[in-house]
Amino acid sequence: MLLAEAEKKIAGIVDESERNVAHLLLNIGFSFLECNQKILNSDEKNIGEIDLLFTFENYLFIIEVSKDRHSGSSKKISFFSKWDRKENLNSLRKQFNLSPRKVQRIYFDLGTKKKPENSSVELDLITKKTKMNKIAYLDDYEYFVNCTKKIGSWAKNDFLDWLDFEDEKKSKVIDAIQYYIGEIPVFCFVEKVESLLHTCYVSRRRTNDVGYQRTLKENRVVGISKNIKKGDGLSFPNSILINAPDLSDEILPPEECPKAVKIHFPLSYNTCRIIDGQHRLLGFSVVPSEIRKMYSLPVIALQDYDRKKEIKTFVDVNSKQQRIDGNLILLLKADLDWKENTTEFKEKIAVGVARELNDSFFNNRIYFGMSEETKGDKITLTTLVSALVRNHQVYDSVVSTNRKLREIFSYMQQYLPNYSFKPNTYFGQNRGVSVLFRLIHLLQRNFEANKIQIPKEQFFKDLSTVLNDDAIQRLDDYYGEGGANASAHLLISELKTKFPTKYSKMESNLNQLRD
Repeated sequence: MLLAEAEKKIAGIVDESERNVAHLLLNIGFSFLECNQKILNSDEKNIGEIDLLFTFENYLFIIEVSKDRHSGSSKKISFFSKWDRKENLNSLRKQFNLSPRKVQRIYFDLGTKKKPENSSVELDLITKKTKMNKIAYLDDYEYFVNCTKKIGSWAKNDFLDWLDFEDEKKSKVIDAIQYYIGEIPVFCFVEKVESLLHTCYVSRRRTNDVGYQRTLKENRVVGISKNIKKGDGLSFPNSILINAPDLSDEILPPEECPKAVKIHFPLSYNTCRIIDGQHRLLGFSVVPSEIRKMYSLPVIALQDYDRKKEIKTFVDVNSKQQRIDGNLILLLKADLDWKENTTEFKEKIAVGVARELNDSFFNNRIYFGMSEETKGDKITLTTLVSALVRNHQVYDSVVSTNRKLREIFSYMQQYLPNYSFKPNTYFGQNRGVSVLFRLIHLLQRNFEANKIQIPKEQFFKDLSTVLNDDAIQRLDDYYGEGGANASAHLLISELKTKFPTKYSKMESNLNQLRD
């Protein structure tokens, strides 16, 4: 059945749950066969109705979908038993003129959030004695839908891993270098991204699974895919690390390595498990195929590596890696050219502003992340740049931005001398800097919305009357971006209490000030 025809038929499924499951399976690359079909035996008697039929490779998938949270185990047992009988499967194959295929039965229980702790013993036996019977609960379904939204049809590999899918063994001979990492023999080679996406999968840690990989981060996948589309492939040149079976029948001893060898790279689905580099590889899953086909990735492969050792390797890789200091990254990015009005362009201006502020109001108290610096109690460049950019305090140049800030900072030094810029003052630390620029942004937005008509100088003069040691103590309970919002709200509430006429209409929620 053509894809367009399948989509049209699925769209006509009356039951929403069945329709949603059908869309999921179609989106991951399974082939739709039929829906809501009564199966008749040789005597033209009704055996039962099948909700969904799909095929994939040499498998036939018989799907039952239920949202009845009170159906219990009996309905599931009946489904698995009915479509395990040889005579019923023969009738099904005859009705659809199907050649013999392996049969996988999946019961989607969308009325139950996750597998019950005290499930039926009989049902457990039915689903455990064979890999061909599976129950997908609501959390399983939601996980695969979410995964599909992030990486499209390549979520198929996660689904096949969950199914314990066994593909026909296929491989190709490729060139590699065998060498040793400590006492462990490894193979290094380069392979096309398309092949790696096909054969690699991720062992994820989920509610009932014993995998170990963290949740796929959509922002990292999107970020890498954007770099790929821009042609910035060198921004992630590191090898991916995989565990693969049967690469070579002969492992050379250390004294003969490194050495060029021939290995058998698997071409079957879900053959190679990714230990490190899932985002690097899956960043290619959301780029057009014509771009994806242009790329290969370096690979380091362990052969049939012990599962426990594999997990330890994952832990070592991810716990002992040292991230580059974000402050240094901002400095490095500021040396590059960026398109106007992009986030990177604004960050570059903000870094220039920080350099000038460091020589004036902040008096060498900004931490830039350079090798000779000590962080101490300094304000970090990342905090300052983020506060400026998030709160729209970056203008078209360093000069114009500094001009605006000098005016505000001068008022602060005049009216809030005990709380501004110096060590151990509220606006002389990371938390206070975030709050300051949130307040400035709120003041500007309220002015533009005609909520208040108070000059900046008057605002800071009024702020000085409510910002005291008691207020500071309450503000110290708030942290992070949400803390900056909460702190700004608290200070505006204090202004409203003390100056009800002037500040009664001032809004501390930016969502209420949007056009």
